[in-house]
Amino acid sequence: MRQNAVIILGESSFMDFASLRQNLIRIPEVIDVVQQAQVHWDSLLGVKSLVLSNSFYRPDEFFHIHPEFKNLLNDLVQYGLFIRLQNQNNFEIKNILSNVNATRVHMLVLKLQNLKEFVLKHPAVRSFNKEPKTLRSLHSVHAQSKYSLFRPTSCGIKTIKTSSELIEIFHEIESADEKFVVLNLGIGQKLEMLKLRLNILDSISLDERLHAVFYDTGFSYFENSEVLA
Repeated sequence: MRQNAVIILGESSFMDFASLRQNLIRIPEVIDVVQQAQVHWDSLLGVKSLVLSNSFYRPDEFFHIHPEFKNLLNDLVQYGLFIRLQNQNNFEIKNILSNVNATRVHMLVLKLQNLKEFVLKHPAVRSFNKEPKTLRSLHSVHAQSKYSLFRPTSCGIKTIKTSSELIEIFHEIESADEKFVVLNLGIGQKLEMLKLRLNILDSISLDERLHAVFYDTGFSYFENSEVLA
């Protein structure tokens, strides 16, 4: 039985850790997306030649200095994880929640751009060759969180709500009064807060092969007890 799902497109902070990056690039769907993106990156004129898959093995400092490029790799990873989830074919995706200030992968997931357009128009292309003046801290490279809730409809994509508070977005989902599961693609720093605030039931991992990558937080599964009650 297919279940209604809310997809959370996570932030890029897990890309700051070498052990996670090196495990992510071993996931078949992620490898496939990165290889497709490589073709489009190679077609760019005036942009530094890079082997995207090799970038996952660069030192942490490289990602601190090039946050836009880190976000590009994160977006590609999340898209690969999304494809992996789709291949499981157990879920009807009803809502997509994204921190639009930290990731652009919703453009791919919602089919607002194809992968070629996504790579060619990504901020990493415009900013990558700029010489960094200083090593920026992790706290200075991201704007304030801005969450948007999207809902695919028969008439196209509808933006349901935008807020800097994640809890407000979930209250909007709850108002639909239907059963749903929450699937987080990546490490979700705010999931524990959601469990407490929304009284969510226990969680289980959906994808055994991702345990080594996300330490049991790869695809996180939650049933909303307020809705299911």
